[in-house]
Amino acid sequence: MATASKVYEKLANFDEAKVQSYIESLDTQLSLAQENLQSKKQKRYEHEQDEVQERAERARIEQSFEEAIERAFQARAKSYEAWEARCTNIRMACLRDEQEAVQGYDAITQDLEKAKESLQQHLQRKEDYRAAKIMHELRRELALAVSVGDEATSSYEKVISIMSENGLSLKDLEFSDIKNKSLFIRLLERESALIEDVHEREEHTEKMLDKFLVSSSSKKDTRPSENPIQRIQRLLIAASEGGQFEAQKSLEQVLYLMDSNGVGVRDIGYGFIKKYSVFIRLINWEAERISSLSEREKFTAEILEEYIQHSVQKPKSDGQEQKMSR
Repeated sequence: MATASKVYEKLANFDEAKVQSYIESLDTQLSLAQENLQSKKQKRYEHEQDEVQERAERARIEQSFEEAIERAFQARAKSYEAWEARCTNIRMACLRDEQEAVQGYDAITQDLEKAKESLQQHLQRKEDYRAAKIMHELRRELALAVSVGDEATSSYEKVISIMSENGLSLKDLEFSDIKNKSLFIRLLERESALIEDVHEREEHTEKMLDKFLVSSSSKKDTRPSENPIQRIQRLLIAASEGGQFEAQKSLEQVLYLMDSNGVGVRDIGYGFIKKYSVFIRLINWEAERISSLSEREKFTAEILEEYIQHSVQKPKSDGQEQKMSR
């Protein structure tokens, strides 16, 4: 609940409208900066063309008056030197203007990217919070649905309502939240009845029964020899195989275990992180704990490179890696 409160506080403090307005402002500034940059480049190009033409013209004049008197030659030389200095000054001024325009363009681009990234993180955090809130309410109603009396009936109807409104099925639930077999059977019968194809209905029923039995037997296995890293690895495998809400719950447990045991992404083993979205969530979580911005960027770049290299190499068998971790 403490984590949910922190997330809710971040959501409440984030001004979506302000960020959207800021992004629109930056888009406008970016367009103006781009126009300014093109204008500076065109000005420099025109000047260089004029310079080339004038050089050619002066060369022609110089050749035709090669035998002119010394005074005229000196006057022409002085004029040429003054012109050369003026052209150099103009050329350097154009280059400085262009450099400033490039710097302005790059600065606005960076601000725009940071604003978009901030908004994306907020939206992801908002979606995660919504999913966690739905699952919390669903778990509570599932627990009440196994009681006796009108409250159980009401809770069962609420379970059905929550699942229907959010497009959830048994595949999205963690069966450890379903406290007895009768409640599971009721949910399974209701869900199976919605499947028209007989073969698909039988296949779905068999798959859900198997999953429920495995979940029930795993409740008895306390895994006394399982260390925190092994538990994190097991939860990450479950997150990659389950539905959205089951994956969300597994990730919440993973982040809690990583925080309480001082475990980093490198300690887990990339072979257990099957989904790229899960990997990004983990490194963002770990990077937020690095106070130095430069160190945070360095960490993110290094670990991204390691993960991509691991993915490209395609280890012989993830199962072998999992077996070694055990």
